[in-house]
Amino acid sequence: MSAFPDVSGRAFFDGGYLDVNLTYGLRGVALSAGVMKQSTGSLRSGWHVYVGGGLGSAGPSVSLTVSPNAVSSGWNAAVSHSSGATMYQFGLDAAGKPFTEAGAGGPRSTALIAYHAWPVREL
Repeated sequence: MSAFPDVSGRAFFDGGYLDVNLTYGLRGVALSAGVMKQSTGSLRSGWHVYVGGGLGSAGPSVSLTVSPNAVSSGWNAAVSHSSGATMYQFGLDAAGKPFTEAGAGGPRSTALIAYHAWPVREL
């Protein structure tokens, strides 16, 4: 049994969310921003944006991940790592519950980020 979530099937995303992220690190300090889409609801609803900062590898990192968990508005914290092709993230949401994400990302990077997520009004 793998320590990482199975992202090969559609069931992984049902009830979860999709996350598109850009992180940039300079001299050990990292800034991160992105958008998340909850899988429930219409295409026009369930969107969240986020921005945060913390510690991270130098340079840019881009990722596209999915999570079986629900999007959490408010302050969240996570550790992420990209091998240069795959990206994994483990963290605590605003309620203190653990969450995971897995998908594609690169280049190779590691970051510890605290970020605030806000829901976006229906488009």
